[in-house]
Amino acid sequence: FPSHDKFDVSAYDTYSMTLTGSITISSFTNLPTNPYTFTIITVQDATGGRSITWPSGTKYAGGVVPPITTTANAIDIWTVYTYNSGSSYVVSLAVKDAK
Repeated sequence: FPSHDKFDVSAYDTYSMTLTGSITISSFTNLPTNPYTFTIITVQDATGGRSITWPSGTKYAGGVVPPITTTANAIDIWTVYTYNSGSSYVVSLAVKDAK
């Protein structure tokens, strides 16, 4: 499991983390040279209220960052896609508040 600020995607294509505080993801590293998709599963801890700040250059449907579910123990599944070897990322909230 990578640190919260940098994701080395050469090792895994799915990451799961329990949020015990708000996090800032500064970068995704070691991307393949072709288009690539990976998944991040976030789980709020028993307190909840945690947020994610995504790296600069990320894009979203309609240009709006999807809101993370902040209730305690909530599970969200995010998909991150790069079509240009990591110059840009498209982030989507694939599953919100999985139960």
